Amino acid sequence: MVALPKYVKKRTKRNGRVFIYFEKFRGTAHAWPRIPLPPDPFSPEFSLRVEQSWRLLAKKDGDAWTWQFVDIVGHAHDICDPKDKDFWPEVDRAEKIGRDAAAGKRKTFAALIAEYKESDAYKLVLGEGSKEGYDIYLEDIRVALGGEVVAAFTPVNAQAAIDAYKGRPGAARYFRAVLSRLISWGIPRGFSLTNPVENTEKIAGGGTYSPWPDWAFELFLQHARLGLCQCTADFIPGSDPSISSR
Repeated sequence: MVALPKYVKKRTKRNGRVFIYFEKFRGTAHAWPRIPLPPDPFSPEFSLRVEQSWRLLAKKDGDAWTWQFVDIVGHAHDICDPKDKDFWPEVDRAEKIGRDAAAGKRKTFAALIAEYKESDAYKLVLGEGSKEGYDIYLEDIRVALGGEVVAAFTPVNAQAAIDAYKGRPGAARYFRAVLSRLISWGIPRGFSLTNPVENTEKIAGGGTYSPWPDWAFELFLQHARLGLCQCTADFIPGSDPSISSR
């Protein structure tokens, strides 16, 4: 029979079903609740979950427990209870954020986005509706530019990225604002010395009113109530209705 790692225990139910758990500090006053592991101790997933279990932090608060996962760069992420079906998916998401942050040694857009989405500027300042809008364009940036070094990004590169939204001025305006805010946030964190988006062409409005200045548009993206950012076609002259349907 295979020897199980430290704190890993096998439990056999009355019906014969076997379950394996990570049970840290079992038998002591500091014992953790059980953390379910994959049933096959020979599988790669089992080895991964055991290794990740060693990077969990648990704290008892009254009758409840709070949980965190420490990624490979040492950042602690709040996660749900091990009994929750989203426990391991949340651990995996935190793991990915850490690996993306580790790539930040090259200071890429992927690393910048990972750090930004873990920051108070994203988590606390943006409303839920604004996050939904930001997430659309942050993902566009990650897919198109994720491996690019932010400091090497030029106004020419930025303009080309904005021009990819040709025929959709509202989407282009939204993308430009998100890209600009992202790079600005990264400047004092060593990702870039300047913001090349500031030297790109501003997208004119297509309506009868003058388009909002950049600062007003960015304030709207940052503070608009839930869902409002997805309805910008109704509120911003010249906006592209495709924003609300993405």
